[in-house]
Amino acid sequence: MALRRRSTDRHSRRGETVDFVPDGLTASLVAWHHDVRSRTNPSRSLMNAFAPLLVVAAGCCVGFQQLLNANLGKTLQSAWWSAFVSYLGGTIALAVLLVILRVPFFSFASATRAPLIAWTGGVFGAVFIATSVFMIPRLGVATVVTLIVVGQLLSSLLFDQFGLLGTPQHPATLVRLLGAACLVAGAALVRA
Repeated sequence: MALRRRSTDRHSRRGETVDFVPDGLTASLVAWHHDVRSRTNPSRSLMNAFAPLLVVAAGCCVGFQQLLNANLGKTLQSAWWSAFVSYLGGTIALAVLLVILRVPFFSFASATRAPLIAWTGGVFGAVFIATSVFMIPRLGVATVVTLIVVGQLLSSLLFDQFGLLGTPQHPATLVRLLGAACLVAGAALVRA
């Protein structure tokens, strides 16, 4: 574990930051300090308590978005136009948020470092939205959203297992696979 610290060595320039690798005891103390700080920081504890609720709320937004998209697709008589309107609305909302938060524009250098496939996320999102718009009138919102979650979980297990696109590897343990099987069983029950 490499840390950065201000140099106090008289042979280095004043205020210069240097990398150093601490010994085992120092690393343990640093880890303990960060652990204690995270447990005693009330705002962090509060965020940790509300994080799952925030994620559940985001999941509710996905379900509601699919319902709205299906309704618009039925009205427009086109899943593709519904998906386009959904992405356009999302693009406008994000543009407004970027302006309000004053997020600086990304650099050309950082953009060129991204793998080509990283730029294709919108294509997969368009397939997701169009499929949802097309399938909700046939299967219902609960079934479609449940099957979407099953697809997300199964693909995520693969992404974690192999560490795709530089993500940290998390092996598909028996417990994780059992959890996925329970979700698949739950999807079958929701479909029944």
